[in-house]
Amino acid sequence: FTIGRRLTKPLIAAVDGPAVAGGMGLVANAHIVIASEESTFGLTEIHIGLWPFIVFRAVTQAIGERRAVELSITGRIMDAREAAAMGLIHYTVKAADLESRATQIATAVAESSPEGLRSGLWFVGETRGQDWGKVGDLARNVREELFATPDLAEGVHAFREKRKARWPSIQK
Repeated sequence: FTIGRRLTKPLIAAVDGPAVAGGMGLVANAHIVIASEESTFGLTEIHIGLWPFIVFRAVTQAIGERRAVELSITGRIMDAREAAAMGLIHYTVKAADLESRATQIATAVAESSPEGLRSGLWFVGETRGQDWGKVGDLARNVREELFATPDLAEGVHAFREKRKARWPSIQK
């Protein structure tokens, strides 16, 4: 339930149905979440006398501590619209459109620089909870490293030439 916070490749989830207890934890770990309008979400562990210990931190990071506590205390189920309003999911679609929308988003993400994505997601994980000074120093260092990559050079050339980039890091 913590893998999404350590991944340096995008994790995209497509949800169609209930995502409760551990399922909600998996959703909270994804970087991008698309859900059908019929999907439901909840931290229901309290109904069996348990607290959602394992998924609580991931859910808290996704929706905030106060909302995570409320859902943990009540064990209530929420619909996709409320989950989107909380920030747990990013997109809601009709069930019939779920696969195509998820594929569309994944395809768009796949057109991005693998080096840029890797560095960015690593940066997000490393800087969570750090003070601004340390974050700024790390941002400068990672940015300088990216400036030296063939992916950035290709990205700039592709932008200037108004074409899709052909990422050298994919060719490795």
